[in-house]
Amino acid sequence: EREPFSPRDLAEAKRRGEKELASYFDFIKPRFDSINLETLRGEYPLAGVVTFGDIELPLSGKVDRLEDVDGRLRVIDYKTGEYKTRNDIEGKTKSSDGAYKRQLVFYKFLLLLEGKKLDEAVLEFIKPDSKGAHHVEAFAIADQEVAELKETIERVSKEILSLAFWNMEPLPDNPYMDLVMALKEKGK
Repeated sequence: EREPFSPRDLAEAKRRGEKELASYFDFIKPRFDSINLETLRGEYPLAGVVTFGDIELPLSGKVDRLEDVDGRLRVIDYKTGEYKTRNDIEGKTKSSDGAYKRQLVFYKFLLLLEGKKLDEAVLEFIKPDSKGAHHVEAFAIADQEVAELKETIERVSKEILSLAFWNMEPLPDNPYMDLVMALKEKGK
């Protein structure tokens, strides 16, 4: 109700939300007995500091749910949009950039910074597909994926701190290039 909806759009969003959540509840209800509610954490904040030479970079995030099931740590991230295939999630299709998978890798990285070991990262799609089925995609995040993300964070951090983007060549498809070029021109 705090979002900028017209009265008609708000009523439609509520109707759709109630229908989708009721369907999702029916889907997850059989799992309730296997979930240890004492170890169930919702909206679990994560934070840590990564160091690259003399650069200390604070990182943070918040997972939707963190479960400890028999000593195995599991992150669950709820997605309210349309279901994505595993290949879409991993960025293996033309229309995907792999952002969902990168988000899961980032969660593992943050947990490692906190001294915790992530055993499984899960995406649960709240909205059923066109046939009414709900989808859950689970991933074991490889250490190599975390190492690659860490390298990317280090490279981008150094580029930002050194203002390396100032020396970028204009890129035709970059929507921010006009801004960079205007700032460069103003700085001369």
